[in-house]
Amino acid sequence: MSPVEQKAVLAIPEHLVRLFRSVFSMPDGELLKINRWAKANVPSVLAGDFDAEDVSEQLEIPRVNVYSAAQTIASILFLSQPPGTANLEGLASALNEIGSDCSKKAKILLDGVTAESSEAEFIRQRGFVSQVVLPTLENITAISDLRGVFQYLPSSGGGKAQRKGVASLLGFEPMAIVGIELSDASGNDSASVFQVNEKGLRGAIKALEQCLAQLEAIREHQNSFVRSAK
Repeated sequence: MSPVEQKAVLAIPEHLVRLFRSVFSMPDGELLKINRWAKANVPSVLAGDFDAEDVSEQLEIPRVNVYSAAQTIASILFLSQPPGTANLEGLASALNEIGSDCSKKAKILLDGVTAESSEAEFIRQRGFVSQVVLPTLENITAISDLRGVFQYLPSSGGGKAQRKGVASLLGFEPMAIVGIELSDASGNDSASVFQVNEKGLRGAIKALEQCLAQLEAIREHQNSFVRSAK
């Protein structure tokens, strides 16, 4: 990086200010632990394909702190020019506007965390490609439910006979209630909840397992394709 590039003043996008403020309020000891882990796992940190729960247990740091710190590292490496090498000098003034200790904390967190420029650019663009056109699945949760089956469904318009039999329990039906969280390239989040019976859930799991097998096959062959260095 040339002296001109090193001195270039960089701006911090507004949506990252709150994230940076939260991360750089973490104790130095936690930042050091995350720094050591990040240096050994830079590609995973940049791509966000690590298990935050496992890293949390390994480092004995709250999961939310691990995830937020990894986001901060990736954001700074992507903001810098060339991408992959943190331009903390260029970010110093913007960081100091967030908090007086932010520049010092950033140096602790990002010390020695670097990636090849071409690799960082590929990971950044890969992440962008995976989020455009269609909303992206961010999280999925599910709970099991034992649904009571009654002779009648509750209804304000039910007749006298229906109201008399409204508590007639016929049996039970196991159900799964699934929640999905989506986000789009503009940062808009949405959530949806649906229910599915055991047969439907097994069918969904089978389809996803088949899709995973296809993705694994693709991954095995991806190294045979030469990525452009431009």
